[in-house]
Amino acid sequence: GLLDAAGYTFVSRMEDADVCLINSCTVKSPSEFALYSVIQEALQVEVPSASMVRAQQRAKAAKKDGGSEPRATASSSCSSSRCSSDSSKPKLGGEDRDTEQREREQEEGKEHPACIGCGGTDACPPAFALTGRAEEEAKGAEAPDAGESVRSGNAAPVARRPIPCVVAGCVPYGLGGDTRDNDSRGKKRGDWAKQETKRAAEGAGEKKQSGQRDLLKLCSIVGVSAIDRIVEAVEEALKGNVIRLGGKRRLPSLDLPKIRRNNLVEIVPISTGCLGSCTYCKTKHARGDLGSYPEEAIEKRVEASLEEGVKQIWLTSEDSGAYGLDRQSSLTGLLARLLRNVFDRKADSSLMLRVGMSNPPFLLQQLKSAVQVFSHPNVFEFLHLPLQSGSNDVLLAMNREYTAEQFEVVVETLLKHFPRMTIATDIICGFPGETDEDHERTLAIIRKFKFPVVNISQFYPRPGTPAASMKQLPSQVVKRRSREVTALFESYTCYDWMLHTTQMVWFSSTSEKSDHTVGQTKQYVKVLTPRDDALLGTCCLMRVTAVEKWHVVAVRAEPEGKRAAAEI
Repeated sequence: GLLDAAGYTFVSRMEDADVCLINSCTVKSPSEFALYSVIQEALQVEVPSASMVRAQQRAKAAKKDGGSEPRATASSSCSSSRCSSDSSKPKLGGEDRDTEQREREQEEGKEHPACIGCGGTDACPPAFALTGRAEEEAKGAEAPDAGESVRSGNAAPVARRPIPCVVAGCVPYGLGGDTRDNDSRGKKRGDWAKQETKRAAEGAGEKKQSGQRDLLKLCSIVGVSAIDRIVEAVEEALKGNVIRLGGKRRLPSLDLPKIRRNNLVEIVPISTGCLGSCTYCKTKHARGDLGSYPEEAIEKRVEASLEEGVKQIWLTSEDSGAYGLDRQSSLTGLLARLLRNVFDRKADSSLMLRVGMSNPPFLLQQLKSAVQVFSHPNVFEFLHLPLQSGSNDVLLAMNREYTAEQFEVVVETLLKHFPRMTIATDIICGFPGETDEDHERTLAIIRKFKFPVVNISQFYPRPGTPAASMKQLPSQVVKRRSREVTALFESYTCYDWMLHTTQMVWFSSTSEKSDHTVGQTKQYVKVLTPRDDALLGTCCLMRVTAVEKWHVVAVRAEPEGKRAAAEI
């Protein structure tokens, strides 16, 4: 939203962009993998494969022993595109943004003309450093048209101009202590790479950083507390500068400009950070301790959004249940205030409120109040409540701060008052130390409650977390347990009770995969009906005609009198 207000245009193809902006959320490993892939694609760099690293190590060892280098290793002339002698000046949105870096490296390589820019094999980037793609992609292939990025068959990847990257949000490794206040302004991407190479070459006693960390060294980073300075970061990136914007811990304003992906839905963050210290998670590392927004600020944002035509408010947080514990407030206290001051005053049945993910220990303390909130006609009967494991031993190793029995108390209490309530949960399969008995306890809880939504993850050791240093289970065991949880989840259905019933449905979007309008019931069950844009932003009675695993199909319910006349 800030960039749009500043006049920037968003494009869908990397080839058409002048800068790549990554809104990073790396709580789970797939998101982190995607982050590095996008950075590599934008910067046109690669992290050497494990086999390449081993080959470099063997070559170095052979050279130390006085032997000749194996023929299979790289030659003494560097293949990195950073060693090019091209001296053309960089252009905004032009063909090359690394020219200044190469010019500096070219001057430093005069003593070793065999490798212009990095000083030959000995001074080439170490095994963990980044390598350029441009020259490698050009070998054996004719240069493609500018901007072309299509790859087919076994043809060589197509080279294109690199563009700078700005990573904003939840960033692995944090800011690394390098911030704008620490004189980051004016340092080019080449400077960062040069410093890292120099440190490794000098053997300053520092541990070599991974290729992933080196990727981030080439990107500007905007921390969670500095998201309102995103325009500044992009402008500096376009000048070729790498900056780190962190600053003192503070909550970004809730009134920043934004572009809604869905004009009928407003996502309102109520807090950032968390109170937990889960052994497998990086959320606290990236976002810090809990910081809750004032109730009045959230109310103001919700009120303004509804005035703009929004129909659904989604409250979100790393842990909504912990909201307010840092400011003598609570999640249910906030919800009661919003319902009383905003929703009750408007008295509009088409407006709905959805509560975000809450961890069991904090919700356990507010169960009675939570029941009152979910009984309100403008609140979806939906809750994302992570289990992670049905074993107390595993939960203890995860440092989850609750037991399986406490989780069950929360679920049973809510289902007692709302028998059809949708409770989504998360499961981590194959956590270090998990036994077959632990795994079976997890399966037993899923069988007992038959959760409509189960987010299943195979354990992945996030670097820098305590769980990463624990003894890992064999990958085949982790995969088998994941398959067993998946098979159990797929073995049952949850919406059979809805068939041929009439349900109130709130419509909020159009399907991207089929010609349907999409809505949700009070229990937040997904409903598909033949496309009718007039339904968007409204609520009406729908008759369910078919049920599937993930959704139901419905048609507009006719009034009783009309239906009786039609039957006669």
